[in-house]
Amino acid sequence: MFRFAFIASFISLFFLTHPASAELDLSGAPEMPKGYETREALEKDLFSGKIPVIQMNDSEIPEGVKFEKNIVFKKTDEKDLILDLYTHPGSDEKAPLLVFIHGGAWRGGKPADYHYYCVKFAKLGYAVATVSYRFSQEAKFPAALEDVTDSVRWLREHAEEYNYDPNRIALIGGSAGGHL
Repeated sequence: MFRFAFIASFISLFFLTHPASAELDLSGAPEMPKGYETREALEKDLFSGKIPVIQMNDSEIPEGVKFEKNIVFKKTDEKDLILDLYTHPGSDEKAPLLVFIHGGAWRGGKPADYHYYCVKFAKLGYAVATVSYRFSQEAKFPAALEDVTDSVRWLREHAEEYNYDPNRIALIGGSAGGHL
């Protein structure tokens, strides 16, 4: 509770000292891509899938790391929910587990979006998972939150099988994933 209160206080302090009406210096910002006059138009095409997201693929899996893709952790009426898992099966020590939750405005994204980061953390000795959830157009809230909770439950239940510590799990999310 203390951490939440501290973070909320810090964010409040930021907004009190940086009013929304303050002018932003965008002199170093890149120009809008050709064909887009507004950020809203660009975001609309990006989130609808018309523009491919740049992937930072470092597909070389480190030695000693096992990468398993598209493991089904939950079946729903809408779709099978999957996770990708990076583990250290030959290690004598159980690694802590990082769980990445992708962003995408609750309307898009996939576990593979975090492959680059998962590989980097796996190289540092962490077990890493990245999970999917139902999007807002597929199921109403709190479905996505329940899906993430179920993914963590599944990961805790399978910790022995995949050689990570079920008592050392941290969640990391970007954008909508951070919210969940």
